[in-house]
Amino acid sequence: MKKYLKWLFPLAFLWVLFGLTTASGKSYQYIYGPGEYAEVMGQDIAYIYFGRDTSIDCRTFEPLLEKAIAETDAIVYHYDTDEHKADEDIQDILDAHEVVTLPKLVKLEKGEIVDYVDHADSQAAITALLAEGE
Repeated sequence: MKKYLKWLFPLAFLWVLFGLTTASGKSYQYIYGPGEYAEVMGQDIAYIYFGRDTSIDCRTFEPLLEKAIAETDAIVYHYDTDEHKADEDIQDILDAHEVVTLPKLVKLEKGEIVDYVDHADSQAAITALLAEGE
């Protein structure tokens, strides 16, 4: 019996952890600090979503982005401008990615912008952008 319990608890923990990470409905990975940002910028192809939870346009855009991610299995990184508003380099990062309005999803190749979509684009345009990386 103890033999089964030693496997039951880790499996239950993983099941709960998986449930918590998928229950949020967020399919993208957050960029929390400069190290993660640098890592994303160093990738051959990367997608960064610039947005914030307090923006109506972002809240409207996110379900479209979620659907596009589900259809393409793309990895998208989220740079939450509310979370980073106190960062010294936030304006430099926004300028580097030509972020004037939110939301904006940029496709990067070796750290350089090659394409983007924003709140004015359709579901099809968002999906097409993410499908370019496949």
